Amino acid sequence: MAGKTRERIDAVAKRLGYTPSLAARQLVGATSKAIGVVFAHLPGMFMNHYHTSLLAGIADALLDTGYRFKLILLKPEQSPWDRYDFRRGEAIDGLVVTHWPTFFSRATVLERLGIPCLVINDPNPKIRVAGSSGDSRMGGELAARYLYERGHRHMAIVAGPSWSSDSRLRVAGFQAYVRRMTSRVQVNILHGEYDEERTRQVVTEWLKRRPTATALFCCNDQMAVAALGALRQQGLTCPRNLSIMGYDDDPRAQTSQPPLTTIRVPVYDIARAGATRLVEHLMREGRGVPFRGHTMFPVELIERASTRRPT
Repeated sequence: MAGKTRERIDAVAKRLGYTPSLAARQLVGATSKAIGVVFAHLPGMFMNHYHTSLLAGIADALLDTGYRFKLILLKPEQSPWDRYDFRRGEAIDGLVVTHWPTFFSRATVLERLGIPCLVINDPNPKIRVAGSSGDSRMGGELAARYLYERGHRHMAIVAGPSWSSDSRLRVAGFQAYVRRMTSRVQVNILHGEYDEERTRQVVTEWLKRRPTATALFCCNDQMAVAALGALRQQGLTCPRNLSIMGYDDDPRAQTSQPPLTTIRVPVYDIARAGATRLVEHLMREGRGVPFRGHTMFPVELIERASTRRPT
């Protein structure tokens, strides 16, 4: 383009307030240089430490790369998104998916999305795309061993929703450990659904039946905090009347009264490492090569004041 012609075009664009269209550039370019991140659009989601840790890890992984971050908020009730063209519809090169069972009808759909895809947490053996998660089964076993070694023989678990393989693995790890013990151990299952109000209700009803359990293991810290509230409403105290244990180690686990014994999950590291792998794949392999392989991160038991030996 001749210099004088470019100057005239620039002058007109400035007078009209024209801004170059990024979307138009992406239509003619080979890649968009953008990573999409699918999140469930839920009330108060950005006040949840788990969600903000995931976002921080992904955003930091992209910080020193040529890739942008695009948050895609989807409403779970509008699923399934099995046939949606994320690459064209969202102008992205790669996709990070959280809470995948709330958006897709089955695990095998993910490899047919036609885009390099990373699933964070909720692993499933049928998923044939890349994954990054904490070792939930290990976490359940750590919780069971900790409580068993402190003398608890009658315990209960507050499980998450049925779609969450993380919750199922935590329960399975807990149950697998107690089955290996020679002493007789009783474990009941309550269904808190990862919801505080639901957890308060089911724990309150359970407490009114005067259970013999001396310890309660909750599959996330939100439910553990709700269980603490239910215990107080019944005029009981933790850990004198009931030891309560959580999972995740979010800030509320540290500030609750009493502070929660919990399983620490490196959510930020899980998200950052997964997003880093996705970017490296796109830079090295591009779109045509399958992006697979699951990375499992160890979890850690954190002991605080909400648990003790039964009296």
